[in-house]
Amino acid sequence: MERSKPRTRKAVTILAIVVSLLTACLLAGCSNSNAQEKVELEIYAANSLTDAMNEAQEAYTKENPNVTFKDSQYEASGTLVQKIEAGGMPDIFISANKKNMDKVVESGKIGEDEPFDLFANDLVIVTAEDSDIDELDLAQACDGSYTISVGDKNVPAGIYAKQALYTVGCYTSESGTDGQITGPIKGKVTEADKAGSVCSYAQSGEVDLGFVYSSDAMRYGGVRIVCTLPADTHQPIVYPAAVLKDSAHAEAAEAFLSWCQESPDAQKIWQKWGFELTE
Repeated sequence: MERSKPRTRKAVTILAIVVSLLTACLLAGCSNSNAQEKVELEIYAANSLTDAMNEAQEAYTKENPNVTFKDSQYEASGTLVQKIEAGGMPDIFISANKKNMDKVVESGKIGEDEPFDLFANDLVIVTAEDSDIDELDLAQACDGSYTISVGDKNVPAGIYAKQALYTVGCYTSESGTDGQITGPIKGKVTEADKAGSVCSYAQSGEVDLGFVYSSDAMRYGGVRIVCTLPADTHQPIVYPAAVLKDSAHAEAAEAFLSWCQESPDAQKIWQKWGFELTE
């Protein structure tokens, strides 16, 4: 009996070591598994963000290989709201104006954090690169000498454009919605379903002038800016962003939006494509 005691103590000691090692291995495995967890985010973003956001997503994935992006949707903000209302479930929504973000907030689809303004932009008037139109101001653009294109009611840039037209008596609603084109340009305005079409009309000469964001002029090319509209001719141009309440990857989505705001690499991308981060 006395000889069995040392063997018992030795067996207990070995068992304790084995249990300890197994526990450490399991914990290490769990930790490694969490670190390598794959996340695929889906973003609904205003059409004007297409090139900048695609480049940003690629840069983010290089820094965070476990995060990729699935089938990002780039459309007019009003169209994206309609998709969300019809059951679309992106992780992140970035609108080109507050009005469309407010619709999603009112529907109860935004998470606990309120939307925040991520980007700012300028509204400009463009013409074809080879046009003989020189720099002009808003009043000159709307004196009846030129044909014009603006976005329709689903295109935030079009709403801002109509707000600017209101200031020179060429639109009947201060809000830029539910009004009519009037004054010297009545019958000379073509509405488009997206900013790219406005740029295309101006580039081809189908119209003389197009009202778009400065980022659109950089993105599409083939056009030349002849006027940057004063900020007091339209509501502030901001891009609110939010994580949706039903996102399965809310933490990862919030981390991406933080990177968009704080990373020097991200800031270079936004500046390259004509966007400014809000204060």
